[in-house]
Amino acid sequence: MSKLSGWDGLFLYIAVAVTAAILFLLLRRLFRKKPAEGRYVEALSALLAGDEEKALADLRQTVQAEQSNVDAYLRLGNLLRKRGAVNRALRIHRDLDVGTFFRRKLTASEKCRIREAIADDLLAARRPDEALAVLDELLRRDRTNRRIRLKMVAIHERRSDWERAFELYRESFRVRKENVPDRIARYRAFCGASLLAAGEKKRAVRAFQDALKIDPSSPEALYRLGALRLEEGNAGDAVGLWKRFHQANPSQAWLTFERLESALFETGDLNQVEGIYKAILEDEPDDEKTMIALSSFYMRKGDSEEALRLGRRAAERHPLSLDAQEHYLLLLARLVEGGDGADKIREYLEGRTRGVTDHVCSRCGHTSSEPFWRCPKCLDWYTSKPARGKPRKGAVPAARG
Repeated sequence: MSKLSGWDGLFLYIAVAVTAAILFLLLRRLFRKKPAEGRYVEALSALLAGDEEKALADLRQTVQAEQSNVDAYLRLGNLLRKRGAVNRALRIHRDLDVGTFFRRKLTASEKCRIREAIADDLLAARRPDEALAVLDELLRRDRTNRRIRLKMVAIHERRSDWERAFELYRESFRVRKENVPDRIARYRAFCGASLLAAGEKKRAVRAFQDALKIDPSSPEALYRLGALRLEEGNAGDAVGLWKRFHQANPSQAWLTFERLESALFETGDLNQVEGIYKAILEDEPDDEKTMIALSSFYMRKGDSEEALRLGRRAAERHPLSLDAQEHYLLLLARLVEGGDGADKIREYLEGRTRGVTDHVCSRCGHTSSEPFWRCPKCLDWYTSKPARGKPRKGAVPAARG
């Protein structure tokens, strides 16, 4: 019996030892995995909260404990790049690309994300040619990847290679069979404006003409091509282009008013002004700047009744506008005969400086004396808003001789 008891004890001991070993391994795996996952979640939360220091620390601990977490490595590298450690970020992402950290095969999606991160690292390291080579390879594998294509567009923009930038931008819609001529034309016009700013007038003109072939109502192309035609001395073409601009974009028609009147004065056809302004008001009945411009035109013609009517209407429709209120008060002061008070009001308003309209991006605050359809700083579209800028004399233009 004692021998049987001894064997029973041995078997019991072995069973307990095996069970303890299994429990140890299970608990070890459980407790190793859970902290890694917890740290990764905390890292993501820290990133969302903008706490980069904590996110960096948590991501480092995550990849040490859980080497198969591709996303954690990617985020760690991206955060290092953002904080200026570009070479470290590039090393991490390249090690990911060759599979240094893993014992499994990377998926196609993971490879794409890794190589895109490598391209971002190369850009941050000011190695655009290498970045373009990586992105071009990715694009050959997936021609419908708009994100990759637009990154390439941005690189070509920085290099002022506007032709290649436009080709890539247009292809981003063609490969997806999207019919958006207005968006393609506005980008072509933006390329033209960039070429014009760089002093390449001939190429800029071709770009504006291309934009109008794609979309005949492209606002920036019409506006800028009209200005170029006026500079060349072709006032008739300038007026025609600006009339089309008014039809396409009546709320911004005022951008052309000063030069439009000069062009019509040169051609001896200043009487067209009335019809042009009235046509704009048919589309935008409460447009403040057009009402003031037409009122000023009537005042110069000597039609004080119509001038006053439009001035009053502008002041009533825009009670918070300094331009509208000052214009109306100056009309009243000019039309009231006699009296020191009226004379003093008129002298004050005529002597006041009136702000030239600047153009301010509502998103980033960029300010320009020239109108823009795409902010040159934040690159967002249609964020330009008018604002008073530098001073200019006179609320009502003086009569022409």
